[in-house]
Amino acid sequence: MANLYYLMASLPAIAVTDEQPRISYQDFLKQAHGAIGQPEYERLTAFDLHKIPVTLSNLGSLERKFWHWEIALRNELTLLRAKAFGVKPDAYLHKEVRVESSDIKRIALQAFEENDPLQVELELNKGRWALLEAERPLDYFGITSLLIYSMQLQLITRRGLFNKELGEQHYQKEYELILGEAKTVLMENIR
Repeated sequence: MANLYYLMASLPAIAVTDEQPRISYQDFLKQAHGAIGQPEYERLTAFDLHKIPVTLSNLGSLERKFWHWEIALRNELTLLRAKAFGVKPDAYLHKEVRVESSDIKRIALQAFEENDPLQVELELNKGRWALLEAERPLDYFGITSLLIYSMQLQLITRRGLFNKELGEQHYQKEYELILGEAKTVLMENIR
């Protein structure tokens, strides 16, 4: 346990506004590996921000709550986009997750109304960060706090990969693809 205390005390402070991580995720994992037991380390490395788990039932309570929230947010964004394009959303929704939250609706609407893809992602990350902060226990030196730090570090690491120009090009390409698909669906419905 003393190793975990030392690890938590030695990690650099991070904030949702950070553009780059102050410690690489790999360096963080190396430090954590020496400070915690194997089961805790496996739990730490099992969370991957880029991969929604197929099943949520075997996750820890923090991870399960995060993914429930994330899927509910994505469902809300899907509903907004489907309505805007006149498409039925059913095929795109994760029906096994139902979370009614005014915060999720507000965050999704703010992101949906934003034109700049980078700002969209920043707004979504603020919501994710707030969720994790709300789950932070009073015991700052416990494994849950370390897991929250790991999740937040992944958010910052992902943010550090964004390039405004490339992001805009990718966004425009995807947007045109979506518009093309919507027009095709519309034309098929007219016939």
